[in-house]
Amino acid sequence: MLGQDFPDLRAALAVAMVEHPTLRAREADVRATESDIEGARWQFWPTPSVNVARPNRALIAGTDRAVTSVSLRQPLWTGGRLTAALAYANARNQTAEAVRAEARRDIALEVIQAWVELWMSAERVRVYESNATTHRQFLQQIQRRTASGLSVQSDIALANSRLEAVQADLATARAALAAARERLRTLTGRSTTRAGLPTPLWPRHAAEDALQNALRVDPGLQRLNAEVQELMAQIDTTRSSYWPELYASVSQRHGDVTGQTSQVAVGFESRWGAGLSNMTALQAAYRRLQAKQGDLAFRSRKLSEQVRSEQHQLEAIRSREVAFRQALDAATAVAQSWDRQFVLGKKAWQDLMNAVRESTQTEIQLVDATGTAAIVDWRLAVFTQGIDWVLQPTAAQP
Repeated sequence: MLGQDFPDLRAALAVAMVEHPTLRAREADVRATESDIEGARWQFWPTPSVNVARPNRALIAGTDRAVTSVSLRQPLWTGGRLTAALAYANARNQTAEAVRAEARRDIALEVIQAWVELWMSAERVRVYESNATTHRQFLQQIQRRTASGLSVQSDIALANSRLEAVQADLATARAALAAARERLRTLTGRSTTRAGLPTPLWPRHAAEDALQNALRVDPGLQRLNAEVQELMAQIDTTRSSYWPELYASVSQRHGDVTGQTSQVAVGFESRWGAGLSNMTALQAAYRRLQAKQGDLAFRSRKLSEQVRSEQHQLEAIRSREVAFRQALDAATAVAQSWDRQFVLGKKAWQDLMNAVRESTQTEIQLVDATGTAAIVDWRLAVFTQGIDWVLQPTAAQP
């Protein structure tokens, strides 16, 4: 899908939530489980059956006509089997919805990462292009000074080597920029040439409630809870097999030697397995339930660790961002001062080269810190508020 650049990260997320093939597949899974729920509800209704057979004349004398049997069977009491089957179908639907929500969250996190990496790559290219321009000017300057006898040939070699290093960094940055564009195109289905730095999104006032919010909206926990419900429904289904099923049936036969016959009956039917298989199946279901509950507890701990870790990381990165911004101002001022002092003969050529390189490195560090802060900020918003909240136009840092 081709089109104009996205106006912001939220627009890219909205398109990915619609266009990504994985989400379409998960949506189909949800629709399938909804059909399973309808099927489970129909099990409470009577079951019709038709049987047509042609008897062997050597075995049944007096007729060669087909014998048709029509019957209707209505379960009256199943020991909870039908209710458990409906509960299982509902739990499967909840699991499918949670899996879809997990996929939406994971794709959203990938889009956030790709979007900010595109911005960071573009910024690195800008910094290295500017730095390459500066080094070309330095090379021309030192060539003129060498021709005038004010500098030595080794200064030209140093300028050349620094320019080649910057050009190598620039080539790497351009390759990373192309890769980031391709990654975002894969996620959204749309070619994008640029990405703006996303504004802070995670509400800082919600820091104290971040963990509780994350536990509430996490689709992974929702999926595990739904899987627990599935196992409990399976346990109820297995328990129901200990009881016979009570049913009523109505049947009619046409075409046999006795003529048309009708029959109304109430009967019992057991669903015991071979030997003690039902008992061992129940034990296995209980053990699976215990294992799933363990998974649920571990997921809660892991999510708590992740949210706390990213909160601390965001605070540290924002502090680094401020420090790098101050360091960049200082490094830029030093580079400009040393440029003037070099002209006056008070600084060596290598000192000037080193000052410019330090300024460039600090600016790259500032770009990385700014981009990483944006990634962590939006990740925290997804983890603690949910992707639907993030997609709202009103969702913003107060």
